[in-house]
This record gives sequence, C-alpha cells and structure tokens, in this order.
Amino acid sequence: MTPEAFNQFTETLLENARRDPNILGVVLLGSAADARRRDDWSDHDMFLVVKPGLQEQYRQDTSWLPYHDKIVMHYRETQHGVNVIYDFGHLVEFAVFDLDELSVVKANDYAVPLDKADIGRLMAEATRQTSPEQVELSAAVRHLMQIVFAGVGRWARGEKISAHAFVRMYALRRLLQVLPLVLRPENAHKLDSLDPYRRIEQVLPELGAQIDSLLRMDIPDCATGYLDLLESHVKPHLSDYPTALSDTLRRHIQKARG
Repeated sequence: MTPEAFNQFTETLLENARRDPNILGVVLLGSAADARRRDDWSDHDMFLVVKPGLQEQYRQDTSWLPYHDKIVMHYRETQHGVNVIYDFGHLVEFAVFDLDELSVVKANDYAVPLDKADIGRLMAEATRQTSPEQVELSAAVRHLMQIVFAGVGRWARGEKISAHAFVRMYALRRLLQVLPLVLRPENAHKLDSLDPYRRIEQVLPELGAQIDSLLRMDIPDCATGYLDLLESHVKPHLSDYPTALSDTLRRHIQKARG
C-alpha cells in the first residue's frame, strides 16, 4: 500500500469512528502510529475502544472498517483480536476493548488519534506496565543451548519439522534476546521491546545478515553457527560462560551428522 493509500485508509477509519457514537476511540500501533517506520508492506495494527457490552459486536461486524466490502478474510485470532485481509492486499489486525479492558493491553509504540474518553491517559498507564521479557544473560545462554540440544536430537531422529521449530524459532528467540545485551548497539531503542525478531537488520545489519545466512543452512550447521556467535560475542562478557556445555553440544551436533 502506498503512503497516500495508507493515509487515506487511516483517515477513512477515523472518520467512520468519529461518526459512530458507540466508538470511544482508536489507538494506532507500530508503524501505523509512526510514519517513519512505514513502508509499502506496513499493515494497520490498532485497538478499537467501544462502549461496554459492544465489544463482540465490533469484532463480528466489520462494517466500521474502511472498504469493508473488499474484505476477503475475517479471522478471530485471540479473545479480543481479529485479523482481516482485503482483496487489494492489505492486512488489518485489531483488538476491541472497553475502557476497563485497556488495563490488560501491551504496547510500545502507539498513537491515539481519536479519543472521546481519556483513552490517552489509560494507554499511558497501561504502557508503563508493559516491559520486555527480563533476560538474565547467564541463564538465557544455558537455556538457548538446551533448546539447541533438544532440536538437534529431534533432527537426528528424523523429526525435522520439530527440529526446525526448536532451532529456527525457540532458540533463535533466545539468541536475539542475548546478543543485543552484549553488543549494546547505539540505536538499540529501535528494537521491538515485545518482539525480539523485529528490526534486527536495521539495528545490527551485519549480525542480521549472519543470522539470515545461518537460518538457510541445515539444522546442524545452523546450530553450530549459533555456538560460534555465542563464543565470539558473549563468551568475552560472561565470566561463567558454559564452556563445558558448549563443547558437549558441539559433540552432540557432530554425532547427529552421523
């Protein structure tokens, strides 16, 4: 979606919401809230705040959305959240709350372009309670190695799909939490505090390219690459680095290769 089309979608959305007496406000999230992060692939993430008792109505009936006749998918993802896709290739992810329910939300980047009920203050209170997962370096490194150990074993056993999940998802999440702690990039604030997979390429481009390359390799080579990254970047900063565990894991990987 072009910037002009994105802005038009947003304005139509807000105009629809302004005219609806049951809608109390709209909270835009992520790149929908920050034009500096927006590109042709950006979607609309948002919270819709409505009067009590009407939340389910607005999850089921999407006529309040712009161009609702162009929606080709309407999928309920969570208790509060719904995803829709338009036939012109645009994704909208929204959750519907009443005012009291805003206390459960998590958000980092947001904007409140429509506020009929002090929603800005409620969002500020909610986001003060939103914090990224607390990561203790030593424990996280050991957990990462344990996940890789299990994933390599499943790969060797022939459970390839499970191995991909363990190494390329669960262990990767830990790796992306650990490395910024020791690399301390100047622009670390641009990383997503709730999703460690996001924007690594923008903040740490060389590391992002390395990890992208590892993810294209077979599981044993990917796992070995993770260990190499840990030994290069983390070991010098961690006095109790688990060298014996790392050596055991390398032997485990070698055994899995057969």
